[in-house]
Amino acid sequence: MSSRVRHNTMYFKSASMKVMSAGLGLAACGLSLWTYIQVRRFALPVTCMISILNILISSAGLAVMWSPRKVVATTENRRYIDFITSYSHVIILVPFALAVLSPTYGVPSDVRACRTEMQWEHLFQAKNEAAVKSIQKQFRCCGFNSMRDRAWPFPSRHVNADACERNLGFETYCGPFLKEKVLHAAIVSCFASVLNIILLLLITSVISKLPTQGHPSYLEVNVRSRLLQGNNDDVQETFEEDRRRRAERDNM
Repeated sequence: MSSRVRHNTMYFKSASMKVMSAGLGLAACGLSLWTYIQVRRFALPVTCMISILNILISSAGLAVMWSPRKVVATTENRRYIDFITSYSHVIILVPFALAVLSPTYGVPSDVRACRTEMQWEHLFQAKNEAAVKSIQKQFRCCGFNSMRDRAWPFPSRHVNADACERNLGFETYCGPFLKEKVLHAAIVSCFASVLNIILLLLITSVISKLPTQGHPSYLEVNVRSRLLQGNNDDVQETFEEDRRRRAERDNM
């Protein structure tokens, strides 16, 4: 087995681990990005920080697993590797907390219903036409608790409360759809957090097995590298000697 192959296997348990980490990281990042877009698009009462933190964790995990070997090779002693491993265990607490927090937004309860209605009320009071109009068109609905409950077009002196159902022809109200969206966002956020937990556990496992200067595999690779370097030096020296002799022969 060549020294290059041994060098690769010394820093990564196997190629499948890198592929697995890529799948986990990209899946978690993609799900978190989808959740962030949904929360922003429909003004859902779910904090965007859950999605942002999950995206950062996924990105950092991918950067560690796919970093150049020369960066990982700077771990020259067990103390440094132990520090990284301990740090990884601390970081795991972040997605774990997110996985616990996310479902609280989706649990069917009066609290979730109240949060969703308060968010709609906020949009209505702020006369956020773009947001309310987008939600109503997306779900083909009018109002929140009923067809005429805080619907767009906003009621005014010249606009009746039933303007939405009369002008747009929708036949249902938006409350149930938004509550369902909140539930979906909570579930997807929780799943993304679980994927990040698995990703960080995988990274911790790989880093903890990195060989140090005193490790046999580290010494073996270095000895082989030095032998190869020595052989290259011998070939170069022989080549230079042969060229020198030819030059002397030509000058004679």
